[in-house]
Amino acid sequence: LSGGGAGWGNDVKNILLFANEKITQNRYKFIFEDDRCEEKTALTIAQKLIAVDKVKEVFIVCGQTTLLTAPIYKKSGVTVLASLATPSRISE
Repeated sequence: LSGGGAGWGNDVKNILLFANEKITQNRYKFIFEDDRCEEKTALTIAQKLIAVDKVKEVFIVCGQTTLLTAPIYKKSGVTVLASLATPSRISE
């Protein structure tokens, strides 16, 4: 993963993979996408995850892409987890 949140993104990826293996015996399938904390890339990824991959939940690390894509995910019924994103407006 790259961009402004790469360090956090890679940490989250490693934690999710570790927990999935050790706690749930690989019960969950993960799709990792790199939006590089870029709005245009995040929009393209959101459209793909919704239309092609039919995801039910997403975990976003970058605050600016969370603000941009959360309404799109919400409209499609996708749950957004953004515990590392910091803009206070996200909770709205």
